[in-house]
Amino acid sequence: MPHTVTHGPALRAIRESQSLTKRELGTRSGVSASHLTNAESGARNLSLDAALRVAHALQVKPEAITYEAACTCSCTCTRTHSERVAP
Repeated sequence: MPHTVTHGPALRAIRESQSLTKRELGTRSGVSASHLTNAESGARNLSLDAALRVAHALQVKPEAITYEAACTCSCTCTRTHSERVAP
């Protein structure tokens, strides 16, 4: 099943192009600065809900900061999980 994966470099580039700190984006989106740090570095993915809130706070389409990737684990879930998947 495909999983929604956060594209960390795109998230960072958009945030920085808007001169926002992670703390400011966190306040706007309700996602903690530490979680944004992990998403930008690729250490963790944002949940679909968090990705939607971050995209809304950045005033971009969700597709600007996420992509669909084939699940590489043996799960049968249809929800986003924290497994790191390279683009």
